[in-house]
Amino acid sequence: MQSAPAMRLYATLSKLPLFKSYRSKIMLVAFLGTHVPLLTLLLWFLLSQNVASNEMIEILLIALGATLVGTLATLMVLNALLRPILISSGALRGFLKERSKVSLPTHFSDEAGTLMADTTVTLNRLRESMEQMENFDSLTGLPNRSLFASRLQRTIDAMPAESKANFAIVLIELSRLPEWTVTYGSNAIAGLLRHAGSQLEKQIADRGTVARVGESTFALLIPEFGSSPEDALLAENPTSIFAEAYQLDGSSGSIHMEAMAAVALYPGDGKTPDELTMNAFAALHDARENGRSETKFYSSEMQRRIEKRISLEQSMRPALEHGEFRVFLQPRLDLKADRVLSAEALVRWIREDNMVSPLDFIPVAESNGFIHELGQWILKDSLRILERWKKTAGSDSDRVTVSVNFSPYQFTGDLRWVIGALEASNISRHRLEVEVTESVFLSPSDSLNDIMRMLRSNGITIALDDFGTGYSSLSYLRDFPVDRIKIDRSFIQGLGINPSASAIVGSVIDLARGLGIATTVEGVETIEQLEFLKGHGCDEIQGFYFAKPMAESDFLEFVSR
Repeated sequence: MQSAPAMRLYATLSKLPLFKSYRSKIMLVAFLGTHVPLLTLLLWFLLSQNVASNEMIEILLIALGATLVGTLATLMVLNALLRPILISSGALRGFLKERSKVSLPTHFSDEAGTLMADTTVTLNRLRESMEQMENFDSLTGLPNRSLFASRLQRTIDAMPAESKANFAIVLIELSRLPEWTVTYGSNAIAGLLRHAGSQLEKQIADRGTVARVGESTFALLIPEFGSSPEDALLAENPTSIFAEAYQLDGSSGSIHMEAMAAVALYPGDGKTPDELTMNAFAALHDARENGRSETKFYSSEMQRRIEKRISLEQSMRPALEHGEFRVFLQPRLDLKADRVLSAEALVRWIREDNMVSPLDFIPVAESNGFIHELGQWILKDSLRILERWKKTAGSDSDRVTVSVNFSPYQFTGDLRWVIGALEASNISRHRLEVEVTESVFLSPSDSLNDIMRMLRSNGITIALDDFGTGYSSLSYLRDFPVDRIKIDRSFIQGLGINPSASAIVGSVIDLARGLGIATTVEGVETIEQLEFLKGHGCDEIQGFYFAKPMAESDFLEFVSR
């Protein structure tokens, strides 16, 4: 830009140390433009008239003085005329530094006036646009997380010190948004989110603030929460806000929105914006865990559960690296051979000499994806123990097997690594049994069928765990290739006492035998239960009557007796 012909003089003067400002450049040009021509002409005239040197100097001084006075007046006028440019420059610098509002004169129509007017309009529009982008959600036009936090702070600051007034942060999260996006497309879901935002604004009218603080999450700031009938309705059923189905644009289809909600109250659940927001999201996390359309109010117990969960989550991978996870085995008695020929591998976490319950850490591992890494380690260590067991099994070494539980989440990935682990261990594939619960089959798919076929074709048997506790167990036996069913302990407790329990267990064993499926009964604790199962042709039993889960060394000693 500086190399353009029209900019050469400006660029040249900018290089001079004393003429960095635009005003100084104009003054220099004005001074030279008035003095040089006049003094040159006067000097030529005096020389051509042969004026004496002392007179010439006197005339030149008089002329110079008069010229300086005229030039000074001219420069003062020029300086005044430069004011539009100077104040426009100052306004731009102020905007860039502090984003201050610009208010230059806008009623002049010449070039300098247009510059001031355009600067004012342009910078103020830019300021509004930047504030809109920083403080409002671009999709819904609602306040965003930043503006919501600012309004929350102002609300708290406005509360009198001893006031008993309260307000609530209410988080509303739409369920199934990823599923809807895949089904209907992002444009349709954008319209749905705008509709949801407008419905929430209608819900609280002018009582508070509605903001969009996440992909599918809205935040409401409601003063005197509970004073309106709408608040009670929100607490009972958050989905009721979206009672009417949303009609998709350009389609006859509609979406019935589902939502869950979380509430944190001021001042009981927090006295600062960060505390209130954090606790509201803690309650929302609890609502997500339940997976239902409901409203959760924050509680300290909820916070403790979340903190415990986060602690477990952060400790899992280091625990695996440091050898805190162990495989315990619970022997299963083969009733026909009257020997232990199989065992179930159960993972245990021993942390600082304390046992962490699998009921605590397995759900966390499933939710954060660690279950895939942990599952591979469990299988490899189970196969290592099985190799040691084979060496002590004598003539039955070809029959001993180990069952490894697989989480439904593991079936969402590629399970070909199972075959690689077997090949690396030199363990025959028929010695491995994979245990699954019926939740694996709740969402049948081609990939699930492919995994089942892959396991079966490689000689790996499949056991259906906790049989009878779900709703569609018989259909699973019909539709999926299952080699064994494990009858849940809840049916065993009434054996010999409750005729209904005895009839159910006996019928299941008979049904499995008719289908060519082996049976294992869990939770056997008494001799009466054992005798009943023997009499009904059960294949295996597992339970505390026979043996508890054991560490590797104890298990190997137990089976070698």
